[in-house]
Amino acid sequence: MRQRAQSATVVVATADPLLRWALVERLGDAGYAVVEAISVADLRARLARKPLAVILDERLGDRQRMGLLEVVDERSPDSAVLLLAVEASQHAEALAARRGASVTLSKPFDFEVLLAELAKALPAP
Repeated sequence: MRQRAQSATVVVATADPLLRWALVERLGDAGYAVVEAISVADLRARLARKPLAVILDERLGDRQRMGLLEVVDERSPDSAVLLLAVEASQHAEALAARRGASVTLSKPFDFEVLLAELAKALPAP
């Protein structure tokens, strides 16, 4: 996974500074190139680089789950998306999957599970 991680750019999109810091640190330690987005405008700008993956908090600025997934789909449709949700019901997960989320993780989540799901969501080298 380390070799795949070194070539993968991941956007971490959350307005929560503690969550963002933790994700950036852990993903960086795992060998990913990480860029941060703290607003919808930031997210749009980061998506212009066509990252391999986006870790997307369910709320960013005035947009929520489906609206954020639309932004990713419009700007970088080939990016894998891991959606972080406070409440991840089966219905919400199914809707998110139809809108492009590779996986929905309930908060709080285990970082090892997130890393494993991220590795599975990335295209094979």
